[in-house]
Amino acid sequence: MNAKKYLGQAYLINMDITSRLEQLEQLRSLAQRVTTAVGDVKVQTTKQKSPVENTIIKIVQAEDELNKAIDKLVEAKENIRKLILKINNSDYRLLLELRYLCFNSWERIAIKLNCSCNCVYQKHYCAVKEFTRIYNSEVKEGV
Repeated sequence: MNAKKYLGQAYLINMDITSRLEQLEQLRSLAQRVTTAVGDVKVQTTKQKSPVENTIIKIVQAEDELNKAIDKLVEAKENIRKLILKINNSDYRLLLELRYLCFNSWERIAIKLNCSCNCVYQKHYCAVKEFTRIYNSEVKEGV
């Protein structure tokens, strides 16, 4: 994995979490609409799970997967942050954190840094170059 992809991994995980949250909300909504059918009780049959029970099981499974994805995001952000903190230039650190840990748009970063988008792009180029240097040295050391 190259340095730029490494920086972008947290965003992709975050998008996955957002998608899973939407799916979970749909399952919860579905569970509220599901009704159980009342039928004759048979003594010697295996009890089938009700539609509500099946939906609840799916919700619990989806919540477990979501929690794993959140743990993965927290770990990825922590690892990215550790490498960003090794950059000496505080402007570069802030820019990379705003973009790759807070997922701010270029325009929002420009406003926060009180500069133009072109200035942000130039700083980003230099910041990624510095991050790449650090990332490559860390990869070589096996950290």
